[in-house]
Amino acid sequence: MPVQKHIFQDIDADLAHIESLVDLVWGLVKNQWQSVMLALQTREPVLAADTASREDSIDDLSREIERGTVRFLALRQPLAGDLRFIIAALHISIELERIGDYGANIIKRSALTRPGADAADVDSVPKMAGMVLQMLDDLYQDYKGKSLSLSEGVIARDNELSALYEQVFEDLRAQMARDRDLIETCTELLFIARNIERSGAHAKNIAKHLYCLSTGVAFKERQGNEPA
Repeated sequence: MPVQKHIFQDIDADLAHIESLVDLVWGLVKNQWQSVMLALQTREPVLAADTASREDSIDDLSREIERGTVRFLALRQPLAGDLRFIIAALHISIELERIGDYGANIIKRSALTRPGADAADVDSVPKMAGMVLQMLDDLYQDYKGKSLSLSEGVIARDNELSALYEQVFEDLRAQMARDRDLIETCTELLFIARNIERSGAHAKNIAKHLYCLSTGVAFKERQGNEPA
């Protein structure tokens, strides 16, 4: 992300290393959510093994980013764009780690929805997961392209995701009321939908961090009565 070259090449090397770690985490989290989409379609427990390995890698990389950013702050005392990048990298890695954790939980829970799952299936649940995956793709494009062309759309899409979650919640409650045999499966789907909704909130946070990284000011959401 940083484009300005420094007199001391060690600074450029440190920044490039941190950026490469963020790239790796982002790629692993996107892979995690591609597995989420597959798990919601197949509900196969075999996916759990790959999920655990990927989750460990995400956690390890996030810790390495934390160590790297703290070390850079302590030794380089960055200003302006460098400081914004270091802070953004740290915050973004934390948000990505949480999104990855939610993805792992969804994959594990999806296998538990197999008994009677067809009767309790809600098309909006995989649709919600697809929205999160698209949000991750859009944010990464802005991050690498040093742009905000898609980030504000991600913030707006989070509101759509929250509304869809409310619809899924009501649909699943209605199914449980009609058929008690589906209570266990619908309960798992409720947890899955909630994890997806929370992932969208973390993606929204990443969009805000990218806004601050690009503009130098915090993102301020408009209230309902404020002009656009």
